[in-house]
Amino acid sequence: MNPTWFGFTRDLHLEEDGAVALDDALARAHRVLAQVQPHYERGEDALAATTFGLSFARNHWVEFSVHQQSEITMHFEVPGIPWYQRLFRGRRANWRTLHSPDEMSRAITQFFTLTPAQLNVAFRQTRAA
Repeated sequence: MNPTWFGFTRDLHLEEDGAVALDDALARAHRVLAQVQPHYERGEDALAATTFGLSFARNHWVEFSVHQQSEITMHFEVPGIPWYQRLFRGRRANWRTLHSPDEMSRAITQFFTLTPAQLNVAFRQTRAA
């Protein structure tokens, strides 16, 4: 099963665009990177143009916000993380700043290929790096 691609409309509604294969997800993500502008007239336009994600389920998703090629925010949720781990990790425990398109591609590939438990470990290591 492949995850669903999602993004936001200019009026900030979540918009799903169907299931995507890994190659298609990587191509779409790199198109977003290539089209990022240094300035947007409205914040809503910026979010619609630069934010996208992939979802297997309501509690199993990853979202990216591209600020520039060297600053990509990743926010994620994976099932099976005990509540106490969330508590000890802190409020921003599931947020990462990626510093290159290669790091973003690696995270997308991991999302497709790893189990939720493996993904949790991989993304925790991303934070420590």
